[in-house]
Amino acid sequence: IVVEDDDVSRELVASRLQRAGHDVRAARSAPEARRMMADLVPDVLVSDMFMPGGSGLGLVADLRSDPPTADLPVVFLSGRALPADVEAGLALGSTYLRKPFAVRALLDAVSEAAGSRGSALEAAVRRRLAELGDLDEPEERALFAQLLTSFAEQLPAGTGTLTTAVRTRDAAEVEAVAHRLA
Repeated sequence: IVVEDDDVSRELVASRLQRAGHDVRAARSAPEARRMMADLVPDVLVSDMFMPGGSGLGLVADLRSDPPTADLPVVFLSGRALPADVEAGLALGSTYLRKPFAVRALLDAVSEAAGSRGSALEAAVRRRLAELGDLDEPEERALFAQLLTSFAEQLPAGTGTLTTAVRTRDAAEVEAVAHRLA
C-alpha cells in the first residue's frame, strides 16, 4: 500500500512499484489506508510522513500496536522531515527516504522490506546491540537480554504515548518518546 496525499507523488510511486512487479494499492490519506488494511495486510507500507488528516507516523504507531501489522515493513517518504521526525520513524522500525528520491532507492528499499518481513526488526536490534557491546561475551549477552526484556515490557506504553502525542500534535512529546524508544 502506498499512502501519499499528493496526487502526482502517489501516482509516481505506485507506477514505479507496479512496473517493478509489485501489486500496489494506493491511498490518499492515513484513514483511507487504515480502511484498506482492515481487509488486506500488505507486504510493505510506503507512506508519506506528513499528510492532512493524519500523519504517516501516527498510522504506523497504530499499526505497531495491532498484532497483524505489528511487524509490517514500512518505508517513509518525506521532503520536510526534521531529524527528530526521522528518528521517530526509525524508532518505529521503518526505513526513511528523503524526497526527491531516486527511483532505484525506492525500489531497493521496498524490495528489501518485502523480503525481510519479520526479520527487519531483528536485524535493526542486532545492529544496535553490536554498536553497544560485544555480543559474543556471555556477560554482555546476559545484560542485553535483561535490557531487551525491560524494553519489550515498556514498549506498549511507549507506543501508546507516541500515538497520543502524534494525534494531539504534541511535537515535544513525540520527540521525547522517540528519543526514549531509540
